[in-house]
Amino acid sequence: MEREDHFYGLSEDNDLENPVFEPHDDYGDLMTVSDFKECVECGGFIDYDGHGVLATLEEQSDILVWPSTSKELNYEFPEWATHVRWYNR
Repeated sequence: MEREDHFYGLSEDNDLENPVFEPHDDYGDLMTVSDFKECVECGGFIDYDGHGVLATLEEQSDILVWPSTSKELNYEFPEWATHVRWYNR
């Protein structure tokens, strides 16, 4: 399975290097990739709990991520992805 197959874009392009960005919404919790990793590693976030979108400090992308696939990929997100916006179920 390709690395890109672990991520799901909301746009048709599903382009990890050139995602569609939009301003942060008022839902979910914005955290650094490091904080997201800690939450996954300690069991605080599992796939049943919700999902995240890759983000920067200023904007969120259309690329969805889940704890299990993030862990499988050793949190090797695209270089631009410094944050994750987490949406609890």
